[in-house]
Amino acid sequence: MATPVFRPVMMPTSFPFVDEIGLKELFLRITINRDNCIDWLRVHGLLARGMRCKCGANMSEGVFSKAHEGRGWRCPEKGCKKCASLRVGSFFKGSNIPLTQLVVFLYFWAEGLQSTHFLTLNLKWSPNAITDWKNFLRDICAEKYLSNPEPIGGHGHIVEIDESEFGK
Repeated sequence: MATPVFRPVMMPTSFPFVDEIGLKELFLRITINRDNCIDWLRVHGLLARGMRCKCGANMSEGVFSKAHEGRGWRCPEKGCKKCASLRVGSFFKGSNIPLTQLVVFLYFWAEGLQSTHFLTLNLKWSPNAITDWKNFLRDICAEKYLSNPEPIGGHGHIVEIDESEFGK
């Protein structure tokens, strides 16, 4: 199995230029074609820029008809020649949905357009796929906030918590 040569990032933390061009314009630029999408995902640490094979060689990116995006990683060593998906090491691994469609889903999700009915009509995905991805994103957000808790209130602020909010 190939290993990424990068430190995977689960979700980008900020995009300062989004305020300048707007989320919709950003979305349109990213999803205009597969190569733009892959480049954008790499720039923001969501896909690997390089890959190292288990044999130790640096893999090269190439065009493969059977790969998800028509591209993948291949080991150049004569005795090895192992192949890997562009998605190795990312949270896109294991999904058969094209990356451009996943970015469209992420855009809708970020805009609060999360109704399964809306997403089914617009993406033509199964309700199960939509539910799985919504749950996956919820889990990523929960992990982020649980690992980086922020105190509520602050100095000089009193926070009242109602005991009915706690479960058994």
